[in-house]
Amino acid sequence: MPDGIRYQSGSVVAGVKKQWLAKWQRRRLAERDLQQAAAFALMAGLADERTVAGFVLVHAIRTAIVHAVIGVTLSGYVFDMRLRH
Repeated sequence: MPDGIRYQSGSVVAGVKKQWLAKWQRRRLAERDLQQAAAFALMAGLADERTVAGFVLVHAIRTAIVHAVIGVTLSGYVFDMRLRH
């Protein structure tokens, strides 16, 4: 039975990893689309540099906050698991 439990645990981890990779790839595509839209808006004269720079800055700050929260959450989880074992 331990082999079955280990296999199930491994498959759960693999499933979570696949979900995370898919989400990361979607975010990368969204960032690329954002950059292309900003470049198009500048070239077409639909927005000035300050507007695009502000929008990109807000997006960068939001992304940094999300990554910091995820990092703190994961490091707390790893620390908690080390204390339990």
